Amino acid sequence: MPEAVLPRRIVFNESLADSLSSLIATIGSSKALVITDETLNRIGLVKKVLAVLEEAEIPFKVFDKVPPEPPISVADEIASIASEFNPDVFIAVGGGSVIDAAKAGLVKHVRPEYNVRDVSPFEVIGLEVRKPVLIAIPTTSGTGSDATLGVVLTDTVDGDKIKIALGSPEVVPYATILDPEMVKNLPSNLRIATGIDALSHAMEAYVSNQANPLSDALAEKAATLIFQYLPRAVKGDEDAISKMHIAATLAGAAFSNSGLGMAHAIAHPLGSVLGTHHGLTVGVVLPYVMEYNISQSDEVAGKYTKLARILSVYINGGSENIVQAVREFYRNLGFPTRFRDAGISKEKYSEAVDKVPFLALQDADIVFAPVVPSPEEIKSLLENMY
Repeated sequence: MPEAVLPRRIVFNESLADSLSSLIATIGSSKALVITDETLNRIGLVKKVLAVLEEAEIPFKVFDKVPPEPPISVADEIASIASEFNPDVFIAVGGGSVIDAAKAGLVKHVRPEYNVRDVSPFEVIGLEVRKPVLIAIPTTSGTGSDATLGVVLTDTVDGDKIKIALGSPEVVPYATILDPEMVKNLPSNLRIATGIDALSHAMEAYVSNQANPLSDALAEKAATLIFQYLPRAVKGDEDAISKMHIAATLAGAAFSNSGLGMAHAIAHPLGSVLGTHHGLTVGVVLPYVMEYNISQSDEVAGKYTKLARILSVYINGGSENIVQAVREFYRNLGFPTRFRDAGISKEKYSEAVDKVPFLALQDADIVFAPVVPSPEEIKSLLENMY
């Protein structure tokens, strides 16, 4: 049955204190588990959330041990704390890693017997009609995890760490709070990488084999906002930073209701092998996959031509070639278009070229690709990306 899944509430352009206190009152929360990472806790962003809880006299515990690329075991760690404390709200303060870890922990808390590896849109978990509920407060403008059914974790297979993409409509956060203050001080390189990550979500959602009018509308608007505002956000423009925060959530909602595709299927294992940030990895991969899809599908080519016309007003000289437009956008931002320009050694990259094609074809996102390539075609694409 076709369906769309979004957070019940998306709060934007309102202070964190006002929006979170209102949500807590609506939920009727009596205990909160705050999930974050050590860096965000240390630099003080989490204090803003704790101050609201203290003001509302809500008892809370903080779990700040979520690592980058969190392993599946993080779900058990979070569930263990939750089972002792019994919160009725999880509050995830962080980027995609933190929010995905909170989703996995929520699943494991509600269903201790459940294997998180089995999270799937086709399995009923039983989260939607019970507490705790999940509130997401993103601290990057890129992953869109605050509005998606996706859960990306790291697993170990045959001694290798690989990213696994999971998902269920039941883990879409109850609410997401988009406070621009939470991303105001992002370093420029992280703002660019996460912004490009959001762009990759919009671009892949737009031509997914499950794309639909709802996801198309979200993807078009997200891509337009990113092309218009990311360059200004990198320079510190506060209005642009706010627009980018909304764009990331729009892009997340788009792919949550359409799926992604080959760029993400390649980027998940490739980033694991190279040890690169996901936004950097998928950003470099994206134009090559777009080019391949256009060459293989008239339908994809037609949709991308339409999108290029929409975006051309934000590109120097304009362009109806979407791949050219994306690469020009990258150049203007100082973002690499090849992995060698990102400082990856030839030796390390050659190792990835041998491993990634097989892993990419096992990735959950490949099922949404408008065209599924052969292992040899993926290898050729990878070689071109260096």
